[in-house]
Amino acid sequence: LLDMTAFAKCRIAGSGAEAFLDYLVANRLPKKVGQIGLCHALNGNGGVHSEFTILRESEDSFYLVSAGAWQRLDHDYIRRYMPRDHSVQFTNLTGAIGVLVLAGVTGLGGGFLRDVLIDAAPPAALQDWRYLMVPVAAGLVTFLYHPALGRMERLVNVFDAFGLSLFCVAGALKAVDYGLGPLPAALLGMATGIGGGMMRDVLAGRVPVVCAVSAPSSLAVEFARESGQTLVGFLRGDTFNVYSHPERITGLSD
Repeated sequence: LLDMTAFAKCRIAGSGAEAFLDYLVANRLPKKVGQIGLCHALNGNGGVHSEFTILRESEDSFYLVSAGAWQRLDHDYIRRYMPRDHSVQFTNLTGAIGVLVLAGVTGLGGGFLRDVLIDAAPPAALQDWRYLMVPVAAGLVTFLYHPALGRMERLVNVFDAFGLSLFCVAGALKAVDYGLGPLPAALLGMATGIGGGMMRDVLAGRVPVVCAVSAPSSLAVEFARESGQTLVGFLRGDTFNVYSHPERITGLSD
Protein backbone atom coordinates (compact mmCIF):
# COMPACT_ATOMS: atom_id res chain seq x y z
CA LEU A 1 0.00 0.00 0.00
CA LEU A 2 2.87 2.37 0.75
CA ASP A 3 4.38 1.73 -2.67
CA MET A 4 1.07 2.47 -4.40
CA THR A 5 0.77 5.97 -2.93
CA ALA A 6 1.78 9.05 -4.89
CA PHE A 7 4.13 10.37 -2.23
CA ALA A 8 7.66 11.32 -3.18
CA LYS A 9 9.94 8.32 -2.68
CA CYS A 10 13.66 7.72 -2.95
CA ARG A 11 16.33 5.30 -1.83
CA ILE A 12 19.57 6.37 -0.15
CA ALA A 13 22.12 3.58 -0.24
CA GLY A 14 25.84 2.99 -0.02
CA SER A 15 28.56 2.65 2.55
CA GLY A 16 28.09 6.25 3.67
CA ALA A 17 24.27 6.29 3.63
CA GLU A 18 23.77 6.04 7.40
CA ALA A 19 26.35 8.70 8.23
CA PHE A 20 24.92 11.03 5.58
CA LEU A 21 21.31 10.70 6.76
CA ASP A 22 22.40 11.04 10.39
CA TYR A 23 23.97 14.37 9.38
CA LEU A 24 20.97 15.45 7.27
CA VAL A 25 18.12 14.92 9.75
CA ALA A 26 17.70 15.98 13.36
CA ASN A 27 16.02 12.78 14.63
CA ARG A 28 17.54 9.40 15.30
CA LEU A 29 17.55 7.01 12.36
CA PRO A 30 15.91 3.58 12.62
CA LYS A 31 18.55 1.20 13.99
CA LYS A 32 17.09 -2.20 13.08
CA VAL A 33 16.27 -3.43 9.58
CA GLY A 34 12.53 -3.04 9.00
CA GLN A 35 12.09 -0.22 11.49
CA ILE A 36 10.45 3.07 10.44
CA GLY A 37 11.05 6.54 11.85
CA LEU A 38 9.74 10.07 11.27
CA CYS A 39 12.69 12.40 10.73
CA HIS A 40 13.02 16.12 10.04
CA ALA A 41 15.65 18.01 8.08
CA LEU A 42 16.15 21.53 9.45
CA ASN A 43 16.97 24.78 7.71
CA GLY A 44 19.56 27.33 8.77
CA ASN A 45 17.15 28.99 11.19
CA GLY A 46 16.31 25.77 12.98
CA GLY A 47 12.90 25.36 11.34
CA VAL A 48 11.67 22.26 9.54
CA HIS A 49 12.76 22.23 5.90
CA SER A 50 11.63 18.69 5.02
CA GLU A 51 9.85 15.80 6.73
CA PHE A 52 10.78 12.23 5.83
CA THR A 53 9.40 8.85 6.83
CA ILE A 54 12.50 6.65 6.74
CA LEU A 55 12.50 2.86 6.52
CA ARG A 56 15.74 0.99 7.08
CA GLU A 57 15.87 -1.65 4.33
CA SER A 58 19.31 -3.01 5.18
CA GLU A 59 22.52 -1.98 6.89
CA ASP A 60 23.38 0.45 4.10
CA SER A 61 20.04 1.18 2.40
CA PHE A 62 17.20 3.50 3.46
CA TYR A 63 13.79 4.11 1.87
CA LEU A 64 12.56 7.72 2.24
CA VAL A 65 8.97 8.96 1.77
CA SER A 66 7.94 12.61 1.82
CA ALA A 67 5.08 14.80 0.57
CA GLY A 68 4.43 14.41 -3.15
CA ALA A 69 3.90 18.13 -3.67
CA TRP A 70 7.39 18.85 -2.27
CA GLN A 71 9.26 16.17 -4.19
CA ARG A 72 11.58 18.52 -6.06
CA LEU A 73 12.30 20.61 -2.98
CA ASP A 74 13.05 17.56 -0.79
CA HIS A 75 15.06 15.63 -3.34
CA ASP A 76 17.11 18.66 -4.38
CA TYR A 77 17.86 19.24 -0.69
CA ILE A 78 19.14 15.68 -0.34
CA ARG A 79 21.31 15.85 -3.46
CA ARG A 80 22.74 19.23 -2.46
CA TYR A 81 24.33 17.81 0.70
CA MET A 82 25.31 14.36 -0.56
CA PRO A 83 29.04 13.60 -0.25
CA ARG A 84 30.99 13.81 -3.50
CA ASP A 85 33.04 10.66 -2.90
CA HIS A 86 30.31 8.37 -4.35
CA SER A 87 29.80 6.68 -0.98
CA VAL A 88 26.09 7.54 -1.17
CA GLN A 89 23.75 6.73 -4.07
CA PHE A 90 20.42 8.49 -4.58
CA THR A 91 17.60 6.78 -6.53
CA ASN A 92 14.31 8.55 -7.21
CA LEU A 93 11.54 5.93 -6.94
CA THR A 94 8.52 8.21 -7.37
CA GLY A 95 8.15 7.61 -11.10
CA ALA A 96 8.44 3.84 -10.77
CA ILE A 97 6.25 3.42 -7.69
CA GLY A 98 2.83 5.04 -7.54
CA VAL A 99 2.28 5.20 -11.30
CA LEU A 100 -1.18 3.62 -11.04
CA VAL A 101 -2.29 6.21 -8.50
CA LEU A 102 -1.14 9.04 -10.77
CA ALA A 103 -2.78 7.40 -13.78
CA GLY A 104 -6.07 7.06 -11.90
CA VAL A 105 -5.97 10.66 -10.68
CA THR A 106 -5.17 11.95 -14.17
CA GLY A 107 -7.98 10.00 -15.82
CA LEU A 108 -10.69 10.38 -13.18
CA GLY A 109 -9.78 13.45 -11.13
CA GLY A 110 -11.56 15.94 -13.36
CA GLY A 111 -14.78 13.93 -13.32
CA PHE A 112 -14.61 13.57 -9.55
CA LEU A 113 -14.18 17.33 -9.20
CA ARG A 114 -17.13 18.03 -11.52
CA ASP A 115 -19.46 15.59 -9.74
CA VAL A 116 -18.57 16.99 -6.32
CA LEU A 117 -19.25 20.55 -7.48
CA ILE A 118 -22.66 19.71 -8.97
CA ASP A 119 -23.55 17.38 -6.06
CA ALA A 120 -23.80 14.30 -8.27
CA ALA A 121 -23.20 11.66 -5.62
CA PRO A 122 -21.70 9.16 -5.78
CA PRO A 123 -19.35 10.24 -8.59
CA ALA A 124 -19.82 8.36 -11.86
CA ALA A 125 -16.36 6.80 -11.61
CA LEU A 126 -17.42 5.01 -8.40
CA GLN A 127 -20.59 3.56 -9.90
CA ASP A 128 -18.94 1.50 -12.64
CA TRP A 129 -15.68 -0.43 -12.16
CA ARG A 130 -14.85 0.02 -15.85
CA TYR A 131 -14.11 3.71 -15.27
CA LEU A 132 -11.23 2.72 -13.00
CA MET A 133 -9.93 -0.06 -15.24
CA VAL A 134 -9.26 2.27 -18.20
CA PRO A 135 -6.65 4.54 -16.50
CA VAL A 136 -5.16 1.56 -14.63
CA ALA A 137 -4.67 -0.34 -17.90
CA ALA A 138 -3.29 2.76 -19.61
CA GLY A 139 -0.90 3.36 -16.71
CA LEU A 140 0.39 -0.22 -16.83
CA VAL A 141 0.92 -0.10 -20.60
CA THR A 142 2.74 3.24 -20.34
CA PHE A 143 4.90 1.98 -17.47
CA LEU A 144 5.89 -1.19 -19.34
CA TYR A 145 6.44 0.42 -22.75
CA HIS A 146 7.37 3.99 -21.86
CA PRO A 147 10.57 4.13 -23.99
CA ALA A 148 8.60 3.30 -27.15
CA LEU A 149 5.72 5.60 -26.22
CA GLY A 150 8.18 8.37 -25.42
CA ARG A 151 9.37 8.29 -29.02
CA MET A 152 5.76 8.81 -30.13
CA GLU A 153 5.23 11.94 -28.06
CA ARG A 154 3.77 14.02 -30.90
CA LEU A 155 1.20 11.36 -31.73
CA VAL A 156 0.37 10.94 -28.05
CA ASN A 157 -0.18 14.69 -27.78
CA VAL A 158 -2.63 14.56 -30.70
CA PHE A 159 -4.66 11.83 -29.01
CA ASP A 160 -4.39 13.73 -25.74
CA ALA A 161 -5.96 16.77 -27.41
CA PHE A 162 -8.83 14.67 -28.78
CA GLY A 163 -9.40 13.09 -25.37
CA LEU A 164 -9.27 16.46 -23.65
CA SER A 165 -11.96 17.86 -25.97
CA LEU A 166 -14.21 14.85 -25.33
CA PHE A 167 -13.77 15.21 -21.57
CA CYS A 168 -14.68 18.90 -21.78
CA VAL A 169 -17.81 18.21 -23.87
CA ALA A 170 -18.94 15.38 -21.59
CA GLY A 171 -18.39 17.49 -18.49
CA ALA A 172 -20.29 20.46 -19.90
CA LEU A 173 -23.22 18.26 -20.99
CA LYS A 174 -23.52 16.71 -17.54
CA ALA A 175 -23.43 20.16 -15.95
CA VAL A 176 -26.27 21.29 -18.26
CA ASP A 177 -28.26 18.18 -17.31
CA TYR A 178 -27.98 19.27 -13.68
CA GLY A 179 -29.48 22.68 -14.45
CA LEU A 180 -26.40 24.88 -14.82
CA GLY A 181 -26.28 27.76 -17.29
CA PRO A 182 -23.94 28.01 -20.32
CA LEU A 183 -21.02 29.74 -18.56
CA PRO A 184 -20.92 27.54 -15.42
CA ALA A 185 -21.34 24.48 -17.63
CA ALA A 186 -18.41 25.55 -19.79
CA LEU A 187 -16.25 26.11 -16.71
CA LEU A 188 -17.13 22.67 -15.36
CA GLY A 189 -16.38 21.18 -18.75
CA MET A 190 -12.93 22.75 -18.58
CA ALA A 191 -12.48 21.45 -15.02
CA THR A 192 -13.43 17.95 -16.20
CA GLY A 193 -10.79 18.09 -18.92
CA ILE A 194 -7.83 19.55 -17.05
CA GLY A 195 -8.69 18.81 -13.40
CA GLY A 196 -7.07 15.39 -13.39
CA GLY A 197 -3.83 16.68 -14.90
CA MET A 198 -3.66 19.47 -12.34
CA MET A 199 -4.14 17.01 -9.48
CA ARG A 200 -1.45 14.76 -10.96
CA ASP A 201 1.06 17.62 -11.11
CA VAL A 202 0.31 18.60 -7.51
CA LEU A 203 0.76 15.01 -6.27
CA ALA A 204 3.94 14.57 -8.31
CA GLY A 205 5.29 17.97 -7.31
CA ARG A 206 5.56 19.07 -10.92
CA VAL A 207 4.95 22.62 -12.11
CA PRO A 208 7.42 22.34 -14.95
CA VAL A 209 6.98 25.44 -17.13
CA VAL A 210 5.53 28.89 -16.43
CA CYS A 211 5.30 31.38 -19.32
CA ALA A 212 4.63 35.11 -19.30
CA VAL A 213 4.42 37.77 -22.01
CA SER A 214 6.24 40.33 -19.87
CA ALA A 215 9.33 40.37 -17.66
CA PRO A 216 9.10 38.36 -14.41
CA SER A 217 10.10 39.97 -11.14
CA SER A 218 13.37 39.09 -9.44
CA LEU A 219 11.38 37.34 -6.71
CA ALA A 220 9.63 35.17 -9.32
CA VAL A 221 12.98 34.26 -10.90
CA GLU A 222 14.48 33.35 -7.53
CA PHE A 223 11.46 31.25 -6.57
CA ALA A 224 11.48 29.45 -9.95
CA ARG A 225 15.16 28.58 -9.58
CA GLU A 226 14.75 27.29 -6.03
CA SER A 227 11.56 25.30 -6.71
CA GLY A 228 12.79 23.73 -9.96
CA GLN A 229 10.40 25.52 -12.34
CA THR A 230 11.21 26.64 -15.86
CA LEU A 231 10.32 30.34 -16.10
CA VAL A 232 9.87 31.95 -19.53
CA GLY A 233 9.32 35.67 -20.09
CA PHE A 234 8.90 38.10 -22.99
CA LEU A 235 7.04 35.41 -24.93
CA ARG A 236 6.48 36.93 -28.38
CA GLY A 237 5.81 34.53 -31.22
CA ASP A 238 8.94 32.43 -31.69
CA THR A 239 11.12 34.50 -29.36
CA PHE A 240 11.35 34.37 -25.56
CA ASN A 241 13.76 34.59 -22.65
CA VAL A 242 14.40 31.67 -20.30
CA TYR A 243 15.21 32.68 -16.72
CA SER A 244 15.51 29.32 -14.98
CA HIS A 245 16.02 25.63 -15.73
CA PRO A 246 16.34 25.83 -19.55
CA GLU A 247 17.06 22.08 -19.76
CA ARG A 248 13.33 21.34 -20.19
CA ILE A 249 13.15 23.29 -23.45
CA THR A 250 14.64 21.62 -26.50
CA GLY A 251 16.09 23.36 -29.53
CA LEU A 252 17.49 26.38 -27.66
CA SER A 253 20.44 28.19 -29.20
CA ASP A 254 22.94 30.44 -27.47
